[in-house]
Amino acid sequence: IAHLCWADGNISDKEAEVIIKRLLKNCLNDENSKKNIYRLLNETARSSIPFSEYCQKFYERYSSSREVLEISLDIFWDVSISDNELHEKEEIMLSTVAETFKRPGYYNEKIEERVREKQRRRQQEKEEEMRRKEQERSHSERQERNREEPADEFKVPSDINECYLIL
Repeated sequence: IAHLCWADGNISDKEAEVIIKRLLKNCLNDENSKKNIYRLLNETARSSIPFSEYCQKFYERYSSSREVLEISLDIFWDVSISDNELHEKEEIMLSTVAETFKRPGYYNEKIEERVREKQRRRQQEKEEEMRRKEQERSHSERQERNREEPADEFKVPSDINECYLIL
């Protein structure tokens, strides 16, 4: 998990909090554990041991527990998107985890869903921008028409005869 956090060159507070919340929810429940997680994240992220080796060791240790592997896969996903971006290196690492855990393609659907969601949001933003521009254009046109149309103004008559005619 630490390697995944470090994939973009930084272990963000959001990433660490996701890990801590998930681990506290699933297995840890004291302040000392929280401190140890931070320490381990930093040590592991800077380790020279390849990410794939950590994955393999984890899989060997927990391969008999499908639940642990599923929770781990979900935690990896949550950490990778905790900063609202899925970096290329994180995608590669997610793929490595899924293949090592004998779940190739596990993240494909999640990634595709995320791409669809981004496309949907972009479409909504475009539509909103078009509506906003249309409203601005309509408003500008109304203002322009109001400037062009002469107002019904009262003209002061030039002589007294005109005044009588008006009355």
